[in-house]
Amino acid sequence: MESKENSVPSASRRRSSVLGYEQSLMFGCYREQLATFARYQAEKAKENCIKIFGDWILLTTLGMVIALLSFVMDIIIHELYALRNWLCDLSFYMPVQYSIWVAFTVICILTSAVIVKYISPQAAGSGVGEMKVVLRGVVLNEYLSTKTLIAKILGLPLVLGSGLPLGKEGPFVHISSMVANHILKIFGSISSESEYDSRFLEVIAVACAVGVAATFASPVGGVLYSIEIVSVFFAVRSYWQGFFAATWGALLWRLFTVWFQFEESITHIFKTEFRTENPYETLELIPFALLGILCGISAYVFVTIQKHIKYSLIYPILVTTIVALISFPSAGGQFYASWLSAEQSMHQLFSNITWGVNDNETVNPIIDNWRTPYTSIYTNTFLFFIMNLLIVALTSTMPVPLGLIVPSFKIGAGLGRCYGEWLAYFFPNGLNPHSNRTNLLVVGAYSVAGSAAFAGANTGALSSAVIAFEMTGQLTHLLPVIVCVICATIVAQYLGPSIYDSLIKLKKLPYLPPIMQSSSIAHKIFVEDFMKRDLLYVWEGATYRYIKHLLNSKKQLNIYPFVNNPDTLILLGTVNRFELQSLLEKHLDKDRMAEDFPKKRSQVDSESAIHGKKSNVINLIVPENECLSAAAI
Repeated sequence: MESKENSVPSASRRRSSVLGYEQSLMFGCYREQLATFARYQAEKAKENCIKIFGDWILLTTLGMVIALLSFVMDIIIHELYALRNWLCDLSFYMPVQYSIWVAFTVICILTSAVIVKYISPQAAGSGVGEMKVVLRGVVLNEYLSTKTLIAKILGLPLVLGSGLPLGKEGPFVHISSMVANHILKIFGSISSESEYDSRFLEVIAVACAVGVAATFASPVGGVLYSIEIVSVFFAVRSYWQGFFAATWGALLWRLFTVWFQFEESITHIFKTEFRTENPYETLELIPFALLGILCGISAYVFVTIQKHIKYSLIYPILVTTIVALISFPSAGGQFYASWLSAEQSMHQLFSNITWGVNDNETVNPIIDNWRTPYTSIYTNTFLFFIMNLLIVALTSTMPVPLGLIVPSFKIGAGLGRCYGEWLAYFFPNGLNPHSNRTNLLVVGAYSVAGSAAFAGANTGALSSAVIAFEMTGQLTHLLPVIVCVICATIVAQYLGPSIYDSLIKLKKLPYLPPIMQSSSIAHKIFVEDFMKRDLLYVWEGATYRYIKHLLNSKKQLNIYPFVNNPDTLILLGTVNRFELQSLLEKHLDKDRMAEDFPKKRSQVDSESAIHGKKSNVINLIVPENECLSAAAI
């Protein structure tokens, strides 16, 4: 009975401590106002609501902003194309048209290069490689800054509107990441600083998926691309977030085209109409695999050509002038349909008709773009593949914002079309000799497979097959396309790195590639087999003379290890180069040296400042020989 009586007051006291009142027999005497407790509960409920709906608000905002940017940029690019054609039509004289064509392209590229050089040099290139480095834990603050975002948005339309065969999808991965970083900072009330740091990588991974989805209308392919190419890991909780944001961004991008009456309804950007009944023969899997091998070899050639990155303003002027002189429609451009945009050329390359069978027709709006009085469609499709491969490899080294995903699809589409047309020429009745049907081969399917295979081999992403399916809206050739992409990716990875890994090495970014799972030799290598043993380090007893030697010997290092002593070398932390420089300037200034410099020399048996070697030397007792203290760092 006593235990029960004692338990009642304790429970009452616990309830009293919550609401802040004293329990009595008749009534509760409050020590605090209930308003304080109510405000606390309201603030707690507000934080819970923000945590629940904060992700939805962030992802919705991200999808809306990226979709709007993509739509506006498409309009600007279209208007620049129309402006170029209008300027060329002002004169009927070929030399004047030639000059306008070249000058327009050079001015657009030069303006973009100036914007990048003087606003943010980090805006050059696609930015996908940099995002791979960021998502592996390396801090690259300038690549996600506001200046880089502005330079990327201003420079990219000029590059694409100039007529060069480059894309916007890679830069939009970078733009989406920068927008997501700024949105995450705006929602400062959602989380603390530590929670922001923990969620940063998850939000950037989702943003990469939105960047692809809002330019290809491919939400599934965008998420898979983010998992496969950009992220070293993809959190399960980010999976639904990625699909939600990617679907929202792709849907809004296509809705904008309908609302502004550019299209009548939401459709696939490269809609195809391949036959669904008996779309391919079983024997066609072999030609599709061979096409994948050709795409893998071609992608390796592309990466090999694209080796050096230039940063001067003379280089883009020279490259643009050469490309513009070659691509003029009445000159070399007539042999590979240079006047067609990437969207127009891929629409025609994916067409369902076999061009070689209809090559004798007098008028055909599609075939007329791919033949001349001197060449046939077989020659022009091959030249389209060769010229775009060389031009894209050359122009992608310019210090301007540019993408390589759409050009890869475009190059592969040209190779696949040429390959399919030759197959239809040699096998008009199909690969099966016992079949009596004509035009059995669907040449457009080879173009789709080639585009996905070259893009997959060039970027190292098998998700390019899913993006191709979502772009065309057909799954009739699902198995052949996947076989083609797998073969291309295997060949390309065996021959060399992907284009993004190659650019990371060229830019000397801190990037640790993943271990190949297919190789068992890598798992037998220990750290001691490749680690550097002659290290420079800092400890509490180091002299200022040693610190000065440390900073002068390895000027490329920004962070130095801080150990307990030179004998055990137990790592305690790291010291920034700037902090060490500030320490030297503070303790070795001229005024202090003038005060403390002794007038007599003393014979001492001292320890050398470098690597602890014993030697008998005559030293002047100067401040440089003072020992470093841990409190000074």
